[in-house]
Amino acid sequence: MRWLISGCAGFIGTNAARYFLKGGDTVIGIDDFSSPMSRWRSDHALTQPGIQLWVDDLLTAPKYPFDSNFNGGDSPDAILHLAAQTAVTKSVEDPFNDADRNIKATIRLLEWNKEWKVPFIYASTNKVYGNGLPDKDLCKTTLRVPESLGRTARWWPSSPVWAIDSPTKRVWHDWDVDPRTPYGVSKYAGELYVHDYAETYDFPYTIFRQSCIYGPGQFGTEDQGWVAWLLWQAIKGAPVTIYGDGCQVRDLLYVEDLCQMYSVAARSNCREIVGVGGGVQNTASVREVYGYLVNQLGGTPQCSNAAWRPNDQKFYCTADSWYMNMVHTSVKDGLDKMIMWARGTGVQEPV
Repeated sequence: MRWLISGCAGFIGTNAARYFLKGGDTVIGIDDFSSPMSRWRSDHALTQPGIQLWVDDLLTAPKYPFDSNFNGGDSPDAILHLAAQTAVTKSVEDPFNDADRNIKATIRLLEWNKEWKVPFIYASTNKVYGNGLPDKDLCKTTLRVPESLGRTARWWPSSPVWAIDSPTKRVWHDWDVDPRTPYGVSKYAGELYVHDYAETYDFPYTIFRQSCIYGPGQFGTEDQGWVAWLLWQAIKGAPVTIYGDGCQVRDLLYVEDLCQMYSVAARSNCREIVGVGGGVQNTASVREVYGYLVNQLGGTPQCSNAAWRPNDQKFYCTADSWYMNMVHTSVKDGLDKMIMWARGTGVQEPV
């Protein structure tokens, strides 16, 4: 299979490219190198045979980039659309740029696919659900799943359906869409365009509403990629600011497991929207992750609290799509792999 990956030099993009190559596929990557450390990732992950990297901006790229001088003129067999503006804070500061990057760039790829009609994989976000569960449906608890990182309090739904030891089917991704930030709105608009083009021009698609993705290749900032941000701050022994009480929970999905989901989706010829994350067994709070990283690195916690960020979800956990059978990596194992990778990079100060 020949993939076209937008945002190929990003954290998920470089991992996806390597995963696909390992499975015998080939990759055409497009990236404008605007994200931090994208050139570093490109130099370390996108130089092997089987990858052709096209440096351009989707907003200004030519309509038909594949000619006789690029990839022999062949169209891709699948599209993985990862290129995006991904920080909620930046979407609030500059909603025009957010709309350009998350809506217009998506339309550009969809326009190309009118002719190709290949499977279109769109990376969306859990932020389309807005604030998530209201406070009245949440409580703080110290109950833990077996793989938990610590014993600090965490937010958790009070409904019996979400009891940690409950076998009841949990349906989260079927809840009402209610985006509350420009980022959530723009990603949901992208979903609507994908659905419309796919139905109008007859091609398969899968929309992944992704939870917290982490793993090697991620550097993160205070605004986006919080697991990596906490890791690099812990490595440097630098202080961190935790917004809110630090008890907010996410289900963490290791990036290699996500890449397997992409590969399966492209070969399934489905038309669907799925929530993907690590699931209940891989939930963790911000404080738990930070405490575990500092402990593994032999450091001392240095954190302070600041006010909650607007529309931050106190709890989010993906539940029960068939893709969850591809979650193989526990939070502890994933974080340990990430620590080993970060120590081996030689990077002192990600920029």
